[in-house]
Amino acid sequence: MKPRLVATSALAVGLSALSLSTATAVERDPSQAKPLGQFLVEQARNYQLARNAELASRAPAISIPRIQIPDAKSLLERAGGTRVNPPTVPTSDEMMQRLVTMTYRMMLANANSCCPCSAAATCNDGLFCNGSELCVSGGCASGAAACNDGNPCTNDSCTESTDTCTFTPVPPPSAVARLDLGRAGNPSTVATLSWTSVAGASSYNIYRTASRNLSGLACFQTGVTGTSSNDDGVRPTVAFYFLVSSLACSESGLGDGSPTPRPPPPGCP
Repeated sequence: MKPRLVATSALAVGLSALSLSTATAVERDPSQAKPLGQFLVEQARNYQLARNAELASRAPAISIPRIQIPDAKSLLERAGGTRVNPPTVPTSDEMMQRLVTMTYRMMLANANSCCPCSAAATCNDGLFCNGSELCVSGGCASGAAACNDGNPCTNDSCTESTDTCTFTPVPPPSAVARLDLGRAGNPSTVATLSWTSVAGASSYNIYRTASRNLSGLACFQTGVTGTSSNDDGVRPTVAFYFLVSSLACSESGLGDGSPTPRPPPPGCP
């Protein structure tokens, strides 16, 4: 506790000396600073009396009413003789707008930057496959890819070393794996065909022939979107043979089986 007492005493003595010197200054100061000096004397003395009456200044007490010390703005205006206008603090939206504008101007001012531009030519990266670069609102942007024919039925590829494009047709879907033929009711002249669905197929073609070796195969129905269909109810003098192909961008084969190999689908008009 002793170090604390020493510190308090030193502070009190210092304030006492301050009060005496201030009182002397107040007595010979007829200017407007006199009220401020009186206030300092009174406050220093009150501080000392509140902590140790023995250390209080022996100078006679000055009985004056407490005064309001002007704030820093008022003191500055009094000293300079001019009114001080406080700065206007912008809103957060205004600050954000100023920041965006400043950043944009800094980017445009830097001609060596990667992004700011005034024409598309300044954005050219020298690569073929990523297409022609654009200048949009002062910034570089990617244009359309060089090798894109817009055809969903081709696989597009690009070779940078030769600056060439390749458009490969999308392969056809798989062949129908199983086809069943049956008749509902007894007797019934209408045959129902059903088959397994094929992933990626958008529709199916049905072919029919009266030849066991599939010669004379002709289109019977085209663009069937389901996985079943009925025949026309015709009862031939010999059996009918049916085959189904799947379609997407192109048409599949007619699968494997007898006869081997099966002929290609003749196509439907």
